[in-house]
Amino acid sequence: MNVISKPNIFIISDIQKIFNSTVEDLETIEQDLKSMTYMSSWILKSTYVHIYSIFEATLYQTYYKILLAFPDTIKNIKIDNIGDMVSSHSLMTPLVEMVASTFARDFAYGGINDILNNYNKIVQIGLNTIDDQIKTELEKYKNERNLLVHQGMLLNNLNQDVISKRIKLIKNTLKE
Repeated sequence: MNVISKPNIFIISDIQKIFNSTVEDLETIEQDLKSMTYMSSWILKSTYVHIYSIFEATLYQTYYKILLAFPDTIKNIKIDNIGDMVSSHSLMTPLVEMVASTFARDFAYGGINDILNNYNKIVQIGLNTIDDQIKTELEKYKNERNLLVHQGMLLNNLNQDVISKRIKLIKNTLKE
């Protein structure tokens, strides 16, 4: 018996829209920074965290869309403990959502290299080909963001220039 399957329709423009939207958001933040003459400490810290959050959200959103369009790519994912993953979700949660949530959780624990390699196994757009200097800067940014969010600590010289450099780092990463 022939089984008729519904074709997967995936439009690359959906992924491009996510990346373009992220770059537009970053450019807006960058323009706002240039127009401000003074930024209080809490605005600097909030902006610093927000920029990295935009990066993580972009990776998650594109990863999730690819999994939905091509669920067979799940076989490319090494799942260390399927029991932990399944027990943390309702049985009604689609497998794609569970896998994508696990990927998002790994942002907190994994290194940038691992995150980008796992991302590229599914999305396959080449973020794992980013040069080592950019990966080192991303790892530094991730660690600084975690120190700020979880311990309230951050480098003393946080200013508009530092934030502008982080915006450029994320934009360059996503444009690679």
